[in-house]
Amino acid sequence: MLDRPRLRPRARAGGGSECLRAPAKRAQRQRERDGEADALMVQACPYVRWRRMTAAPSAHAGAPMPALIAELVGALSAGPDRRQPIYEDFSSMQHVAAELAPHGSSPVVLCLNATRSLTAAVAVQFVGKALHVLADHVREADPGVAVPEIVRDAGLELGRKLVLVAPRPHFGNRYDPVGLAGAVHRIQMQVSAGGDIERGRAELRKLMQQQTREAPALQVSSTARWTLNGLAAGYARPVNRQGTVADEPADGVHRLLVEALESFMASAQVAGEEEPKNWAIDERSGRHYQTINPGAANAVRNQPLKSEWWRDMDPPGPKSILPYDHPNHPSKRRR
Repeated sequence: MLDRPRLRPRARAGGGSECLRAPAKRAQRQRERDGEADALMVQACPYVRWRRMTAAPSAHAGAPMPALIAELVGALSAGPDRRQPIYEDFSSMQHVAAELAPHGSSPVVLCLNATRSLTAAVAVQFVGKALHVLADHVREADPGVAVPEIVRDAGLELGRKLVLVAPRPHFGNRYDPVGLAGAVHRIQMQVSAGGDIERGRAELRKLMQQQTREAPALQVSSTARWTLNGLAAGYARPVNRQGTVADEPADGVHRLLVEALESFMASAQVAGEEEPKNWAIDERSGRHYQTINPGAANAVRNQPLKSEWWRDMDPPGPKSILPYDHPNHPSKRRR
């Protein structure tokens, strides 16, 4: 069998050979087709387009589109959203303001919360009956390192003296492993304990549904991005594959930040409310006591106190048939 003569590549005037250039051309055409497919994917899929715009410049190195497609496939295969937001009434169209600055003489409160490796703070102010979220700060450090920086930066940014508030679990434990209260005391400032988180959550929901002076009662500055993301969907309860919603929100920076705000809302609500107290009198001993029955309290509201026993005595002379609370009763005319 005769050997076929080997074909020698035809040389070009510009140098090189056509056989050597063919693989490079095929690779170039494949890259062009991949680029066109990527462009169509970016145009057709809003999720990929959003991730492409919000990704860091370093994320575009190499081939970022397969990673985005894999992320999209993973999100679709996981089914619907596996988290239930805590604040479903929060709206980015109503509760977000362009920029908010401290207003009037109302104090600016810095709500702190921390773990051993993460410290978060949100600065808020009551303007009348409306709550303004001015700024937030997050540091990946323990409170001993992060609290002085956060207080300094928040004070310089807002130009106000800050009132510090933290959730109640950070107090009362002498051997607190987090050390948030101790970190505040080391910078020679005072921090107050907030209220119950569940109660503050209810108050925050009420603010989202109310309006004051033709504006939402809750307004969040657009610069407070951590708080915006937390109220929108980051602060949520996880849902397992069986569809059961967890009792507690998922751990993370959003829970840390929003719970600090909820704790302050509970303490502010307690300080501002004035609940009416219904007092009644024991008929046998004459002792005053509080009651939840307003009828019993109203029945004895006009009776004299035990320390004013003499007011119930009629003056000497004929007895009056008028009741004691009648304006013409003889005891009312006594000088």
